Amino acid sequence: MKKILLLAVLIASACLQSCNSSDDNGDANQTIVGSWYLKSGNGTISGRVDEFADEQITWSFMSNNTVAIVNTVTDPNKLSGLPSGTYTYAITNNADSPDCPKTVIINSNAYHCSTITSSEMQVGDGFADGVYYTFQPAPQMVTF
Repeated sequence: MKKILLLAVLIASACLQSCNSSDDNGDANQTIVGSWYLKSGNGTISGRVDEFADEQITWSFMSNNTVAIVNTVTDPNKLSGLPSGTYTYAITNNADSPDCPKTVIINSNAYHCSTITSSEMQVGDGFADGVYYTFQPAPQMVTF
């Protein structure tokens, strides 16, 4: 009986040991790789929000630290982010603010207030009247 109880305690502690809060965020470089749809751009002093349909603006992050952006929005007044093109990117920890864990740098554009999970990415410049962008991952295509 003691052996069964000991075995149950060992299994339970192993399960608890393998899960921790850092598992939810994962490595940002791994999490960001893939295609993301820009869903909204919001901010400026007016607090405006511009929403976008899936595939209207796609940012595809590659494992070689490049991002290919396809931006079909032609209205220059929309908060649609960067124009179409291929850029380099880097992700660093942001030690300046606990509310903004990551900094995403695309070419010379630094988004100092960024959060990245497997289901959403938000990048912003970190200013009170600045611009923030919200992304959702694009569905992954499965080929046979």
